[in-house]
Amino acid sequence: IVRGRRETVVLDRTFVDGEGTRWIIDFKSADHEGADVDAFLDAQLRMHAPQLQKYSAILRAFDGRPQRLLLYFPLLRAWRELPAGDQGLPSPSS
Repeated sequence: IVRGRRETVVLDRTFVDGEGTRWIIDFKSADHEGADVDAFLDAQLRMHAPQLQKYSAILRAFDGRPQRLLLYFPLLRAWRELPAGDQGLPSPSS
């Protein structure tokens, strides 16, 4: 139950590392051609942050472990991490 509503979610990957941190990883198949891959990845993180936050809330209901939330782009061999508590989320490019 998320915000009073029943939801079904599918997590791409989650595991607990040797230090007890739960990793929640969402794979994205997006590709980017051209310049400024970093700006593209930052924009993708902003766009998908609510989805990662939902996964975090659901798993936090089952255990209170520290979490790391990550978008992984296998086609780009790159990732972006959503900081805990949504602090430090990249701001939109001007």
